[in-house]
Amino acid sequence: MSKLSELAAEFAELTKVISRSSEEEKAAKSKREKVESQLIEEMADEGCQNYKLVDGPNLYRRTDKFYGPAEGVDKQELIKELAAHPQTMDLVELNFNSNSLRSRMKEIEANGEEIPQELEAKLKVIEKYRIGYRS
Repeated sequence: MSKLSELAAEFAELTKVISRSSEEEKAAKSKREKVESQLIEEMADEGCQNYKLVDGPNLYRRTDKFYGPAEGVDKQELIKELAAHPQTMDLVELNFNSNSLRSRMKEIEANGEEIPQELEAKLKVIEKYRIGYRS
């Protein structure tokens, strides 16, 4: 069995364990994060975008983006900028929800639109590689 197969099988098994008890869940999540990092690296090294386990799920690489205030930008300053733009003004009251912001930014990018420069200057974007899971 190749290292990729071993890592993929271990990742899938750890995913099952996570749905059990909370103590096991904490330990499994911690171990799964480590395995996930190794699996992402191994998949990249192998040039593999997804991997189907023989009797299990299909694992695939995905990228999640998270948006928040850029370095040196106060959260209130970003809120003010978000409130000034038609694409994001409905997200803002005195605060904004990070998941809603993330969804809106994904929507803007999916539509082929540009994030306004003055807003983009206030955002910090972090891409985190993850492994998706479906049975």
